[in-house]
Amino acid sequence: SKEEVKESKTTTIAKDSKYYIFNVTFDNFKEKFAEKEFSENTFDNVINVSGNYNEELFRSMIQFLQDKKRLVVNLSNVQNITQLPEDAFLNCYTLKKVVLPSTINAIGKGTFYCCKNLESIELPENVTYIGEVAFLGCEKITAITIPENVTHIGKSAFYECKKLSEITLGKNISTIEDAAFFNC
Repeated sequence: SKEEVKESKTTTIAKDSKYYIFNVTFDNFKEKFAEKEFSENTFDNVINVSGNYNEELFRSMIQFLQDKKRLVVNLSNVQNITQLPEDAFLNCYTLKKVVLPSTINAIGKGTFYCCKNLESIELPENVTYIGEVAFLGCEKITAITIPENVTHIGKSAFYECKKLSEITLGKNISTIEDAAFFNC
């Protein structure tokens, strides 16, 4: 039976298996991730991140999460962030869903490169740029809506997104580089 887990005022995740929910900040994530419930559970993990963005700690957090079972990462409450760093979730094979803050205006080069199990992402309306190989190899994404403000989609941005069958393009796109949707 499906239940719903409230993550924040704006985001809900349908629950079809057991989730452990962890509320962390950039200051306490190492302590939270050391807890037995996080380190030893065999269930899906919902990570709600809040607080002021810090790139060094963000990279450290994502590196730590790379081997955890089926991750849902909610960044909607992170403050002072306009774009994720290049290769932010590179090869994060267990990443299932990401919720981005509305303040994001660019998806950089390789941000979700080879996140083979990423099924769902909603791009915020403020996004104007999708970088080269941003979603390359995200094999489980079936649909994507490119916001109206996007003007640029980089080379091979959605390359090898094999299940991507529904693409809604915004009206303001002026550049779609080579192989942006190749082998979709």
